[in-house]
Amino acid sequence: MKNFRSEKIDIARGVSILAMVFYHFCWDLGEFGILDSSQINSGGWRLFAQLIGSTFLFISGLSFWLYYRFGRSRQKFFYRVVKLIVASLFVSFGTAFAYGDYFVFFGILHLLAFCTLFAMIICRLPVIWLLILTVFVGIAANYISFESFSSRFFAWTGLYGGYVGTVDFYPFFPWASPYLLGLVFGKLLYGRNFEGSEETEIKFKNVNTRYYEHTNLGKALKRLLIFLSSYSLYIYLIHQPILFGGIIVFLKYF
Repeated sequence: MKNFRSEKIDIARGVSILAMVFYHFCWDLGEFGILDSSQINSGGWRLFAQLIGSTFLFISGLSFWLYYRFGRSRQKFFYRVVKLIVASLFVSFGTAFAYGDYFVFFGILHLLAFCTLFAMIICRLPVIWLLILTVFVGIAANYISFESFSSRFFAWTGLYGGYVGTVDFYPFFPWASPYLLGLVFGKLLYGRNFEGSEETEIKFKNVNTRYYEHTNLGKALKRLLIFLSSYSLYIYLIHQPILFGGIIVFLKYF
């Protein structure tokens, strides 16, 4: 069975990437003292960052189901996971060099790698059980604590109550819940109604390619968003060094 991409999902992910780059640019300006860093890390700005992260995780969960449902390949899955793990390590080592003890030890890429493996285990569960699991993951950290998780080594779980000390942190509880919700949404939207025949596969593909022919979204913007979605991982890895370098050059010469 062919490996499908949904144009609508690609465009939504492209918008999320643009929003992420914009927020990180503002965050970088705060780091250089051009903007008030305390404002960028609190209030509406913080909610904006959390919305971007939640949206990206939701889209990733939905995309996982499309991959699992329509394009299963052990080789591609293995490559996908390895790529996420390597990218996560790259972020950890890069931020350790830049921020020392405040390095990112469990950011959004670490969470995505973990969720991808976790999703392979649970994706066959009925939707109702996945919904219950999604709610549990979202609220468990507010009600559950274990003394055995008092070590910072377990901070990635979200059940650690001590000081984390990192510039970016997406623990499993509660941040896996948007990913799981995306998986649930994917099963509901692209479940049994898209089974089997080559004719159905063609219909599925056409639903996603024809939708935007009747919208006002410009072709150039559409291509840009799909491009950003296709290379979202690489953009995530390189955009901060580019932004930092650009700001340094601007401050030095202008």
